Amino acid sequence: MASYPGQRLLRAGISGYRRFLSGRGPLRRVRCTFEACESCSAFGLRACEEADGFMAALRRIRARLRRCGGAAVFRDDDGALSWGLLYDEPEDLPRALAEAGELAVSEAAILRMAARVARARGIAGAQLLFERAGQGPELLLRRGGGFSSALRRLTAVRVALILALNLTVLVAVAASSSLQPRTWLLIGLCLVALDVASLWGLVRRLRWQRLRRLHFEAARHFEAN
Repeated sequence: MASYPGQRLLRAGISGYRRFLSGRGPLRRVRCTFEACESCSAFGLRACEEADGFMAALRRIRARLRRCGGAAVFRDDDGALSWGLLYDEPEDLPRALAEAGELAVSEAAILRMAARVARARGIAGAQLLFERAGQGPELLLRRGGGFSSALRRLTAVRVALILALNLTVLVAVAASSSLQPRTWLLIGLCLVALDVASLWGLVRRLRWQRLRRLHFEAARHFEAN
C-alpha cells in the first residue's frame, strides 16, 4: 500500500504506545480482549499499513477499539456474567467481522465466545457458531475487580487513546506546511466528528451500563462449557 501523509507519525504513535505505555503506569492493569489473537495495538499497526489514507486508518482503529469493549465478557465478584453488545445478534457476526478486516484467528475467537454466551442465554444456533469457529486462542474472560471497575479501566484507556490520536493528528497537520486552509478545516471537522462519536459512545456505556447480566447458575453453566 502506498504511503500517505501522517502514516509515519501514526505508526510511530502506536509503536510508542506499545513500547512505553502498554502495561505500565496507570495502564498496567488494562488488558486487551484480543490479547491472545491480534491485540488492538497490533491491529492498529496493520490498519496503518493497509489503509489508503490517514482518516481511513483512524476509522478502522476506532472501530476496533469499539469491538474490544463490545466483545468483552466479565465475571463479576458475585459470580454473575456481563457481556458486551457485540453478542446481541450472533447470527450477524461472521459477516460483520469479515467486513471489519479482522484476521481469521480473531474472528474465530469472537465466534467461540459468542457461542458460549449464546449457549448460556439459551439462544438457538450456539453449537453452529462454535463449529464454524473451530479451535484456537480464546478471548480474554475478565475477572478480579468486578464489572464496574473493569468498565472504568476500559473507559480510561479509550479516553487515553482518543487523546493520543488527537495529538498525532495535530502533529501530522502541523508538520505538513503545504496544506491549504480548506484541508486544515476538513481534517479538523473529521477529528471533531470522531471525538464526538467516541465520547458519546462512552457516555451511553457509562450511563446505562448496557451489558447483559446472568445469574450465578447461568455463570456456572457458562464456565462448564
